[in-house]
Amino acid sequence: MNWILVSFLMILTGNPILALVLLLVFYGVLDRQYFGFFPQMSQWVKRRQEISRLLTTLSINPNDLSARLALGRAYVVNREAEKAVPHLEPAFERMKEMPDVHYYLGQAYLKTGQAEKGKSLILKTIEMDPRFQYGEPYLRLGEYCLSVGDFEKARELLETFCSIHTSSSEGFYHLGQAHLGLGNKTEAAESFKKSIEVCKISPRYKRQIDRKWAWKSRKTMVTTL
Repeated sequence: MNWILVSFLMILTGNPILALVLLLVFYGVLDRQYFGFFPQMSQWVKRRQEISRLLTTLSINPNDLSARLALGRAYVVNREAEKAVPHLEPAFERMKEMPDVHYYLGQAYLKTGQAEKGKSLILKTIEMDPRFQYGEPYLRLGEYCLSVGDFEKARELLETFCSIHTSSSEGFYHLGQAHLGLGNKTEAAESFKKSIEVCKISPRYKRQIDRKWAWKSRKTMVTTL
């Protein structure tokens, strides 16, 4: 299908590079409208600008722990966990009273192969503030448990998350996966349907994020249930 479109665009434009650019634009518009798998470029640019600003701040004042925490968080959000750890660890030593530093260092550890340390820190975040960021620690820890096949623990965590954050299409999708892993097909179908419903009623700005999970829920229901 891709080659047919490229061939058609090459004939239309007479330029293979322009044809590829148009194809990428086409898929970008399609993804933004219906799927949501491509990262939002504006958000990526903002994160890179924030990282650059924080690096400049730390080059001037290496002892600015607030900047270190903010930089570590930005790296975690930007899926650069290995870069986050060296900044979050010194912040953690001096800011242990803050759930933020436990949460983001815990995520960074999980994503860099230090699972036990990561789980411990995220559980500590929950202990300090059970509703931290609308229950997001439950979601991320549940997602990790899914990845290692601990479906019962994932179900427990994700049910708690979905009870706190009732409008998370992502949360209901992962809960559906946990039920599938446990063989609970009826409950899985209910969770996937909820993921789709949540996306439909989401405000426009959030729907761009939720589309990905609603699409994955539909696909799983068609192919698995």
